[in-house]
Amino acid sequence: MSDSIVYPVVDEKKWADRYSLPIKSNPCEKCGKSLTANIPFATGSWRGLTSALHGCGEEYDLFVATKSDKNERRGLIATFYSLSTQLNYSPQ
Repeated sequence: MSDSIVYPVVDEKKWADRYSLPIKSNPCEKCGKSLTANIPFATGSWRGLTSALHGCGEEYDLFVATKSDKNERRGLIATFYSLSTQLNYSPQ
């Protein structure tokens, strides 16, 4: 079973600082559109930032990620699930 991806409703700068992630920008390798990895996400033991979908396919989306520890994951996933349910939030 694969892990779901959650998109926490948090400030991207705070998220980036918390996990020592750069908010980075690069052009798409396919279409050349400028992409910025600034959308927080969590999946399994990974925390990161991803760019908005732009039509070239997810293999061209920009992201940066790092692993988190197991104890932190339990609390974060419960918080994300609660927030996304209460706010009926989904990215894009």
